[in-house]
Amino acid sequence: MAAAALPLGLIGRWLPPGASVNAQHTAVYFAGHQHAFPFLVLAGWAVVSCGVFWTWRHRHPGGRGTGPEGGADTGTA
Repeated sequence: MAAAALPLGLIGRWLPPGASVNAQHTAVYFAGHQHAFPFLVLAGWAVVSCGVFWTWRHRHPGGRGTGPEGGADTGTA
């Protein structure tokens, strides 16, 4: 392992599970002294995920088909 490798905790605080654990930890043990960083990370992930969702819906309008094999149901048998 390289000596210059980043510790996992440094990477983990930028991911949603690590940010939520940090936010809960400071809320439970240091009430009234929470940091904004975990909440900003979670808000950033929420914005990115909503952007991906809206972009996906824009590129694939209509969603899934309702007929057999995913095709549109035309009402003819």
